[in-house]
Amino acid sequence: MTIKRDLDLKDGWTDSQVYLVKCQNFLETDLISGDIITVKRGDLTQENPSNWDKMPVNPNGKEVPVHLVTLQTSSPEYKDVESKFNVTMAGRYSQILSIQRLQNPMLYWQYVARKKEMNK
Repeated sequence: MTIKRDLDLKDGWTDSQVYLVKCQNFLETDLISGDIITVKRGDLTQENPSNWDKMPVNPNGKEVPVHLVTLQTSSPEYKDVESKFNVTMAGRYSQILSIQRLQNPMLYWQYVARKKEMNK
């Protein structure tokens, strides 16, 4: 893979840090202090949870960003959610009409990354 240009990045929190990232050799230079560090590339191969359905594609052939899945009443996932719901809501409702899973890979992987950081 060849990347032909460098990136100028500003720190989004303080707007006081300016960096030059050399994509060819993965070096980041702090343009204020002159400090140089090596940029580490993370593993970008991620798989969605095994219980998720395959994400559908739109007419243009791109994966849709969000997918709503109605769980079958006989599935283990449905039974698990139903039992947890009954623990907190027993006697406060008459009937569960359906249980749905919202699949949003982008939010899921943001959650995974944030959780990983918090567990360090």
